[in-house]
Amino acid sequence: TFAMASAALPASWLPPCAEEIEARLPELFPWCGALTFVSWAAPEALVEAAFERAERQVLGCWQANGRYWEIRLHLARYLADALGAELANLSLPLVQLLRVGLCVPERCGPESVASAALPRYLALLLGLAERAGGLPAPHGGHGAEVAELAHWSKLPLDFVVAGVDSCGTTSLHRNLAGHRDIVFSTMEEDSFFFRGDGVLPRRDEVEGLQRTWAARRGPARGVWLRGLAHPGLFHSARVRQALLRAPGIRALVVVCDPMGRLEKNLLFEHLCHGRYVGATAGSDDGGAVPQPSSSSSSTASSSSSLSAAAAGGRHPRCWGSIAEALDGEPELLHHWRVGSHLRALHRLLGPRLRLLHQESLRLSPEASFQALASWLGAGPFPSSASFHRYNAMGGGRHRTDLCGNATLLEHVRAALAPEYEAFEELLPLAGGGPPPESLRLRRSRCDLPLEPPEEEGPS
Repeated sequence: TFAMASAALPASWLPPCAEEIEARLPELFPWCGALTFVSWAAPEALVEAAFERAERQVLGCWQANGRYWEIRLHLARYLADALGAELANLSLPLVQLLRVGLCVPERCGPESVASAALPRYLALLLGLAERAGGLPAPHGGHGAEVAELAHWSKLPLDFVVAGVDSCGTTSLHRNLAGHRDIVFSTMEEDSFFFRGDGVLPRRDEVEGLQRTWAARRGPARGVWLRGLAHPGLFHSARVRQALLRAPGIRALVVVCDPMGRLEKNLLFEHLCHGRYVGATAGSDDGGAVPQPSSSSSSTASSSSSLSAAAAGGRHPRCWGSIAEALDGEPELLHHWRVGSHLRALHRLLGPRLRLLHQESLRLSPEASFQALASWLGAGPFPSSASFHRYNAMGGGRHRTDLCGNATLLEHVRAALAPEYEAFEELLPLAGGGPPPESLRLRRSRCDLPLEPPEEEGPS
């Protein structure tokens, strides 16, 4: 996806745009140098700062009639080759991999960015602008790569189904996809926002999404609402910042009983007998057993990793019961929490976030989906529309040991108090209406006298 720099350039060769780059780079230099990536584990404040700086630079670059590029370079290797013995007499930062933004005159392409703009930028950055002969163009051994960047506001998207995994996202996604005014990028989870760690999207990624819509558009469509679904979007500080900077995108999030969700995720991800065999699916799934989500909050233990852990003599992350799991790994109670992430999403998106409770989809599906269609700007579903539940998961009160252990049940309920409080607070603020009685009374499937209805499996 990146254009590689030329391998060997004759000293007399002038790349396209070289003279314009030489003349204009001092003017464009203020719009260069922002980091173009951020660690997935970085705290929210650091992520926000990285996004803000890159956003200022790309918008400033465009205003100055430039194009904004990401450059990647093995800087230490490049400087060692470019400066030789001279390097020992200089105090220069020798980071292994340089990944920053570079503003270049508008008519210049990737070849000119790599062979002319990059060396000139580095000379200015490192105080070597007056060095005789300047700095040479990088060659293939320096790992030089360039890619043009865009801005999140350029994404051709109208809304996202952003979570919460195991709460009904599959049902939300597939039922909305049945509306004639709504089209999704794919009927599977779309990992578009998780394909990299950039603080700006690449231009080719934006154009790829545009091609997806061009291939899907039908001849008789009026309203055209483009959606993308992934149940883990809400959980990522990086994705939240991207959505903030795409003012045309709305976000839909469905929440559910924190106790039931925790039980399901522990069952699928941490109990040795996981992959619940009594699972059922909607008509489109052909009765398939639902699979654990690739988007689950962070680390999902696979059977291969469990086997590897056991073979290596380490205690595998696999337990015989929920009581054992929470006793052996108490942090699992916090691992699956979502309240703080939803608060952050609401703080950033405000009225562009619609939060709803899974119970509304179960008890009044037609009214719920008609309201969602209206909020998105689509026409009403036809009177003949039917709404299905997908990845529904049965099993009754005894699918795990949780419901039969009163002490454990109260311990978990108390630990999940912040989750209940967050949902109660956010539902009325984000268009979800009054919290349902089950949420206010902290009722879970374990409190029902009869066999509870089937629940949504991992999305």
